[in-house]
Amino acid sequence: MKRFPIVLLITMALLLSAIPASHASTTTVSINKATDSAAVSTVVNSTLNITGSPDVLNALLISNQSITFSVSGNSTTMAGIESSIASLQSGISVSNISLSFNETSINNANKGLIQILYSTGLSMDLKGMVKGKTINMTWRSFNFRGNLTVKGHNANSIGKFGVYFNTEPNFLNFSAFSKSLSNWTSSYISSLNITEFSMSSSANYNSSAGLGLFNLSLYIDPQYVIKAPGYDNASGNSINIGNPPAQKSDLYYGIAAVLIIIVIVLYYYTRFRRR
Repeated sequence: MKRFPIVLLITMALLLSAIPASHASTTTVSINKATDSAAVSTVVNSTLNITGSPDVLNALLISNQSITFSVSGNSTTMAGIESSIASLQSGISVSNISLSFNETSINNANKGLIQILYSTGLSMDLKGMVKGKTINMTWRSFNFRGNLTVKGHNANSIGKFGVYFNTEPNFLNFSAFSKSLSNWTSSYISSLNITEFSMSSSANYNSSAGLGLFNLSLYIDPQYVIKAPGYDNASGNSINIGNPPAQKSDLYYGIAAVLIIIVIVLYYYTRFRRR
């Protein structure tokens, strides 16, 4: 086996340090009511742990390496993802797709562990979900199971090890977020006049492979954040856009004005009583 380049070691260390301990995968949807559009940004990070005896793991012939690529405007990719979204909600158009992918293998077979780190990034613009003051978010839980293959590597799968699982994992799987939006955590940000709806989920895949000679474990813990304009509430698949509440400062100014008037009245009343 060739000596592992020090530059690649440093790169992998930086990648590991950049992945937060929780919610390593995040999808953010920013909705623009005026243009009936949404900007979607997704990063799915996960690690496949392969454990077993050193002899078995060395026989897998997994070398230390890092594979990175990015593409944009790919019509085949756009058509596949748009079809997946349309299966849940018609009338949604997809544009400006950008895809990025990194796969980094860290071979510690002599210690009984091989790790393969995956990071899939997807950004796109969607149009066609806003009707008046209602935002239809049925599409949010789309599950794209197609291939996103560039240079022989699929950015939507864990490659050859996927066949060892009962259900082959795919990264662009948001079916867990079909849960009613009324059950998501919501928070109004007055400085931006937006309401954020957020939800966290997790998926843990485990399998024994090679007649039980080695074990596979893959964990994904996605978080989903929807940023909608206004002071909103939600039910089912819909977000209802509302008007921002009265600012507390206005109430405080009103109370202050009343108190000033009371003080003035009491002052002149006291002076009048003394005469």
